[in-house]
Amino acid sequence: MLRTTILALPALAALVVAYALLVVGPSRPSRFARVSGGPTVDVAVLALRVEAAERLGEVERPLADTELRVEVVAGGEHVVRATTDARGVAEIRVPVPREATASGVAIAVYEPRVPRALVRGTAALDVRAWRSRERVHGRWTVAEGPADAGVRVAPARGALPSDLWEPLLVEVERVATPRELTLVGAGVELRPLRGASPVLGEVVRPGLDLRLSAPGPVVAIVEARATGFGGEVCATSGETRWCAELAPVRASVVARREGEVIVLQSAVPRDVVHADVIDEGGRLGGATVALSGVADGTFVGRVSLRALAPEVLGREAPAWIVASAEPSLDSQSTLGWPVQPAAVVAGGTAPRGVVVPPVALLDGAAFALARDADRRKGANRAAALFVLFAMGLEVSLILLHVRLKHRELGEHLARAGESAAGAAALAGRHSVGLYVVVALLCVGLGFAVIGLLAVVQG
Repeated sequence: MLRTTILALPALAALVVAYALLVVGPSRPSRFARVSGGPTVDVAVLALRVEAAERLGEVERPLADTELRVEVVAGGEHVVRATTDARGVAEIRVPVPREATASGVAIAVYEPRVPRALVRGTAALDVRAWRSRERVHGRWTVAEGPADAGVRVAPARGALPSDLWEPLLVEVERVATPRELTLVGAGVELRPLRGASPVLGEVVRPGLDLRLSAPGPVVAIVEARATGFGGEVCATSGETRWCAELAPVRASVVARREGEVIVLQSAVPRDVVHADVIDEGGRLGGATVALSGVADGTFVGRVSLRALAPEVLGREAPAWIVASAEPSLDSQSTLGWPVQPAAVVAGGTAPRGVVVPPVALLDGAAFALARDADRRKGANRAAALFVLFAMGLEVSLILLHVRLKHRELGEHLARAGESAAGAAALAGRHSVGLYVVVALLCVGLGFAVIGLLAVVQG
């Protein structure tokens, strides 16, 4: 039995090392989650975007159609279950007591029946820090021309995108004598606003003519579509012209509200677009919306405003739809479109659009990768300890085997009538300490195996 153990132990050590290095030790896909959104301090609603993914080396792929359990601790534990879409993203809304978010909230994301969190931590982002990333667009452009009439133009919703129709404000601030003006565009197509009177004032005919008979400001609302990267809108009266240059933007997505529905429109083919609803206090909701082609050649998708951000229904406080083809909502083509169009006031400020992209709150990637690295190191350590103990045990067993053979030889010589001194010397080569060493090495070998199994389970 002892000889068999001596012969088998090196093979066993080689098998354990191979298992540790080839089965337990190699990198495995690390599953984790990222949480982003708006403010988490002094808010009544948490609108969070959860992105689940797995990573192997430098390759990362989304965890599509994966069930998630999101736990939020703020004035009690709030549990929300969601399923990721094809891009591994799930949007959740969690109403919380405002007074319970004074110092932030604790968030943890799990997969069902998996005790280890994909990400866990405390998110403490206040409104001021969130709005530090705010970008505002929309302004009046003053037209150049004679001083007897001040003309300026501005997009009615904060931006004039290329290739899509948008309302445009044309304001005549003052007029010295009654006159008629005609609006014309160069590089910009103009048409009367559909479904509403095109002029706040007196309409001469169904077109783009204005009759100015009052000294005060008059505002015309028309629809404009930029056909290039630049253009101008002119108000003409006979040979007199007032012209304002326009700088159309390359908006990836245009958003507008129709009742309780948000309509998202793109001039180029896209499968999906991304939209957030924000106000001055934070992020209210978000969604990924599928687009489909329509008769005018554009691509349109719809999402319920009530499902996305019911708080904005029936209120006049400003709110914006941040829309983009980029999931980060942080590209230069990302624009913020007003949920409720601003009232047109002659002499007032220009309507504005506001963009605040989601802010990263928690990221489980680094922890997941570190955990995988620790697992591989643990497997290597367990294998090294097993080899070390196996080597010691092998040497000890060989010595024990030699001493046992010496003892057998001494006993044999004694029976054969050899000198008593020589037989006694051979038979006496036996040490209890060697048995203790063998026992301790066996215990160490067992602990190395337990450590390797713990790494496998971990």
